[in-house]
Amino acid sequence: GLAVFAPLIIIAHLAGVSTWMTVWGAGIVLAGRAAFSVFYLAGVPVLRSASWGVSVFGLLMIAYALISAAI
Repeated sequence: GLAVFAPLIIIAHLAGVSTWMTVWGAGIVLAGRAAFSVFYLAGVPVLRSASWGVSVFGLLMIAYALISAAI
C-alpha cells in the first residue's frame, strides 16, 4: 500500500528518476488501489485480490526503474 508506494516515489523523485516505467508504474498502482477499494466495498473478493496484484506489479515497475537507474 501507501507504506511502500510513498518511499519509492520519494526516492525516485530525489534521485531524479522519471522514466516511462516510473510514470506508468505510479498510474498502475493508483488505478489498482482505486479498483481494490471499489471491489472491497462491493464485496467481490476475487477481483479485489486481482486488483491488489495489479498494484503490486506497479510497485515492482517503480522499484525496477530505480534499480536500473542505479546500475
